[in-house]
Amino acid sequence: MLIDHDDVISVISATCNQARFEETAPVGRWVSAGDWQQFWQFHSFGCFGEITRGLNHYDIHPPFYFWVLHIWFGLFGVSILSGLLLNLVLLTITAGVVYATCRILS
Repeated sequence: MLIDHDDVISVISATCNQARFEETAPVGRWVSAGDWQQFWQFHSFGCFGEITRGLNHYDIHPPFYFWVLHIWFGLFGVSILSGLLLNLVLLTITAGVVYATCRILS
């Protein structure tokens, strides 16, 4: 499974670690996997303000998706697969709404 940069940053943002990652990421040296995996773990649930602050300072994306992903991770656990499943759910809902709208308009 190829893990995309956007997937990793989404997990880091949704777990309220983006600002900490940008300020303290171990770069330019060998470190243990645990040094990187700490950025994929919840330190507290419901830290929507921290998600917003991290995105405002280090990213260009609006926070709503990351808030939803944060709640999803709280329910189903933090993993790339879990994040991809949320995207599948959102895609299915969007396709249903587009289909229903087209049926109504035709």
